[in-house]
Order: sequence, then structure tokens, then C-alpha cells
Amino acid sequence: MARRDDALLSHPAYDALSICVTRCLLEIEELLPDRRTNAPEDGLALFVGLSATFVCPDMDPLHVVAFRLAEIKVETGSRHDLRTVLIEAEKILLDGTADAFPEMAYLRTLSVSSSLPSAVKQALDNRDYRAATALALINRPVWSQRRLDDVERENGQFEKICAHIAVHQWIEVIQLWPLSNWFHLLLLLLDNVSASQMSVACAFLAEIMSSEYAVIPAVISGNCGLLEDMDESGLVEFMSYYKEDDMTDNDSDTTEDADEDDSEHIYFEENNELSQQDQYCVNVWLNFVDVLNKGFAESVLTQWRHYGITTTIENVLIPLLERHMLTDATLSAFYELTSEVQKGHFQSCREMFAKLASTSDFAHVTTFLPALRRAVAIAADTLPSSRSNS
Repeated sequence: MARRDDALLSHPAYDALSICVTRCLLEIEELLPDRRTNAPEDGLALFVGLSATFVCPDMDPLHVVAFRLAEIKVETGSRHDLRTVLIEAEKILLDGTADAFPEMAYLRTLSVSSSLPSAVKQALDNRDYRAATALALINRPVWSQRRLDDVERENGQFEKICAHIAVHQWIEVIQLWPLSNWFHLLLLLLDNVSASQMSVACAFLAEIMSSEYAVIPAVISGNCGLLEDMDESGLVEFMSYYKEDDMTDNDSDTTEDADEDDSEHIYFEENNELSQQDQYCVNVWLNFVDVLNKGFAESVLTQWRHYGITTTIENVLIPLLERHMLTDATLSAFYELTSEVQKGHFQSCREMFAKLASTSDFAHVTTFLPALRRAVAIAADTLPSSRSNS
């Protein structure tokens, strides 16, 4: 393993900070066999490809550390082990980066006091919202399977942390968050921002994203006003999510175009209980399922990469997927979710995403493209109506 890691660390894309964090993660991996207390035998498969994560040069080190520590916490089932790992991480990171990694001070606060609220308060007092949300992610119970007593003991903690961040501060949180991982931040918002604040949060996203990405917060929030600055090609893409006969007049030429477009997309049957905004959000989800099931053409890949599921690291993740495929529970969750969408059981797009986020290995669902495609294909094959309900 050392020879592989040495070759990886010598890659020209790495800067000193990335190398340091990579070595920290490798050190954590070496600690795990002696620290883990309640993990399944194959738990180390989660950490086999830690250093490979850094083939993406724009990956934010703090973001990676937060997620890995969250996974370690889940695998060990012990806060004592988490403190040990945090102390090791802090020592290695601070030794190698000096003042370049001040966020680790908040991790130290957590490791010493075991008080997540105090660590978050310190971060918020210093207006370091990125560190605050990273700490929140460490303690979030949905990243992996948790023992029932752990979930009950920490229930509501993440929501309390997010409650400290005022609406006007979310723009600062989003601006500090690496755009390459905005999908996870968006799910954070969907989980914890009230319905009245959702349009504000999505407007923030639209402000900081380039016009080609504006379709994403527009689709999630249902706010067509977010598309004002979108270029023509982006607007065409957005409008393709709508049922043409609902969005245009009765012009015959337009109707012909709509018929042709229907052949490329699947649609949710009319449901009077859903708003028009939520109906087209459901259509987006169904089209997503259909696209994943059929495979990615280049043009479609360009379209759907905005949903945070990219193929840029697919060649790195395939070996890991061979050892750690999605659980049967998650496959069942995909089937159930798709089925409920078809039946019109969801009252809002937010409900759909919240249900998806509750699956036991959600982190893998959103990161491992091949496994996601496999899961959705299994679900879609059992739902023939998902292919032909236009």
C-alpha cells in the first residue's frame, strides 16, 4: 500500500496541504484496526480509497476530513475513538500546515470537550460558517447506519446547530463551501431550512453559480425567476423539464415540438394534490431515473452532472465499489421511493430528497455513480410505467 500511496502523493496536482491531509487520512486508516469496537468485518473497505479522493484538485480538505471522521465515528461506535482520531488528525494537519488550517482548532475543541455545541458556538462566534457546518456534518446521524441508542441520544443535535445559522448567514455558508460539493450542501438546506426559507437558500445558490447551473436551484425551489440570467441553451434545458402543453399556448407548431420532446422525456401523470411546481420537480426525478437506467449519452451527462453525481472520479471508485456495493436496504429504498413518486404520495420535492437522504448508506448513493445507476436500474425495471407515462 505504501508504494501506491507514494506514487499518488507525487502526483503533480497535489499541493502541500492536500498531501498533508492525505497522509493524515492514511494515518487514520492505520489506527482503525486497533480502535474499532463495533464495526462489521468489512468496515475497512470504506477507507481503502481515502488518498485517491484527492485526484480531484479542487476538493476541499476540511470537507473531506469532516466526512471521513463522520464515517469513522459511525464505524467505531465510540466517541472515545473519535477523540483519538481527532487528536491525531489535528496533530498531523497542524504540524504540516501551520496557520493554513485554522478550522482544526474547532475540531480540537470537540476532541477535548466532547461538546459539539461549544465547538459550533466558537465557530459561529468567529463567523467561520464553513467550520460550523463541517462540525455539524461530523455529528449528522444519517451518513451511515447508526445504533438506535446513538440516534436517540443525539436526535435533534444537527437541527439545533443549523438553527444557530440565521437566514442572512446562509449566503456566507454557501460562499465558503466548495462548489464541487454543493449537492451535499443543498441536501443540508433541504433537510433543515424551513419551507419559507427554501426559496431564499436557492436564490443564494443561484447568485453564486454560473448561469449554466441556475437550472438546479430553479428546479428545486420551483422559482422560474431564478432563470432570468440563464443563457438560451440553459433555458431550453430547463423548459424541457416541463410538460409542454402545460407551459405553452395552443399554437399547433408548438404542439408538434412538444410531441417530439415527449419522446425524449418521461412525465408524472397529473395529480391534483401536487402544485405545478412540485409536479415538474417530480418529472425531473423521473427523468433522472430514466436517464440513469438507459445510460449516459454525452449530452445527457452534461445535463445531469449538475446534480452532484459526476463521472470525473468514476475510474477511481470502481475498485472500491467491487468491495462495497450498496446494501439491500438502500436498493429497497430506491424501489420504494420511485414507486411512491409514481403514485403521487409526495406533497413536495423536499419530501422526496429527505426520504432519499434517510437511507443508511446515503453517502455512497450520492458519491458512487455506478452503484447509483445499478440501484435505479433495479428499481426502474420493476416499474414499467416509469418508461411510458407521457
